[in-house]
Amino acid sequence: MKTKLSSGIILGVTLVLGLTSVGCATTTSPNTNEWLVFSSIVPSRIENGMNNPNRTIMWHRLGDGTRMEVFFDRDLSFEDARFFYHRLMNDFGWRLHRDGDWEAFRDSPRRPRRGNMYVNPARRVAVYFFPGGGYEILRVRFIR
Repeated sequence: MKTKLSSGIILGVTLVLGLTSVGCATTTSPNTNEWLVFSSIVPSRIENGMNNPNRTIMWHRLGDGTRMEVFFDRDLSFEDARFFYHRLMNDFGWRLHRDGDWEAFRDSPRRPRRGNMYVNPARRVAVYFFPGGGYEILRVRFIR
């Protein structure tokens, strides 16, 4: 009886440790080079931030405890903004065709959703897709 009970406890502890360590491996930090998605951000928050450069539009606490802030940067050029938009689309599995249309180069490309903000901490950039169409590129800074 004691053997079955101790085997059950060992199995349970192993299972719990295994499941919690999986979560630790995916902790986000300022060096995370993937697009984090933030949904249900109203356009007025973005527009208000565009009228008040360097003011925080949104913040989020990363897994390592670092505070990540998203803000509008007037010094970001149109060409830089376009570059980051194209990076996001390429990372999602799309490429720009010669005629100006996007075409999938993966079997199941990820589609950006309107009203969502995609943040890449390593690139220090965010892309917001307005619900009515269009996008805005924002900057990311970190406070430890």
